[in-house]
Amino acid sequence: MTVSKRLRFEILRRDNHTCRYCGATAPNVTLQVDHVTAKTLGGTDHPTNLVTACSDCNSGKSATILSAPTVEDISTHTTAWHQAKLTAAQEHSAARERLATVSDALQATWVYTLPSNFRNSIRAFLAAGLDEATILEMAEVAQGASGVNGSRWNYFCGCCWKRARQIEDAAAAITGIEASPRVGGLRLDDDKIRAYWDQVNTRHRQLYEGDYSIPECECGSEFCGGPLCQLLSAKYHDAWLDAVEMSSWKRDNIIDTAALAGIEG
Repeated sequence: MTVSKRLRFEILRRDNHTCRYCGATAPNVTLQVDHVTAKTLGGTDHPTNLVTACSDCNSGKSATILSAPTVEDISTHTTAWHQAKLTAAQEHSAARERLATVSDALQATWVYTLPSNFRNSIRAFLAAGLDEATILEMAEVAQGASGVNGSRWNYFCGCCWKRARQIEDAAAAITGIEASPRVGGLRLDDDKIRAYWDQVNTRHRQLYEGDYSIPECECGSEFCGGPLCQLLSAKYHDAWLDAVEMSSWKRDNIIDTAALAGIEG
């Protein structure tokens, strides 16, 4: 079978690590990537002709062709999966452009020394729900404030987090939802954040087939203890993995505009 490891990984993810023949899931069974229409019967290595199968079903069916409804379901699911990946890549690109725009605008108005990693803070403020106008407003407040002892940048960050908390409190008042324990104005669940980080870390290890872990924190330290920092690291690497996988799909001519047009047509 000529399917690459990366394509195999994508098919397993697309099918939720479930055998499309019997419904068995990993780790209860050994899963393989098989052809819907066998290559001996004219099948190709295109994602629409690939399916997740457990070893028992795969070894037992030989060159049997799946039923038409199953084939149609796989094709539909593949199209939706490809479109979702394209959407995720576009959203990641938009977020990157937004970060660059806000960072450039801040640099143009900030008269004090900026820390080398100031963009990490801007990314956190955007994730907290602040828009460009609010961030620049807080920068103006911080630079014009009198009696500031210490770093103006730290004072600015404090202003941003205070505004983020005000926004959250206003949202809580509107919805009637009680505010839960927060860090930096965000409602954070430590266990859920850790589970998300573990999920992204596992995805990274599966993709690169190694034991290297993604950073615990966005700030680059071993673990600063901040749930937000860990969340940002997980979100950054999750989006980065999406971009890497998308580039690979395009490079291998597995997913491109012509192929999608052919599937949808």
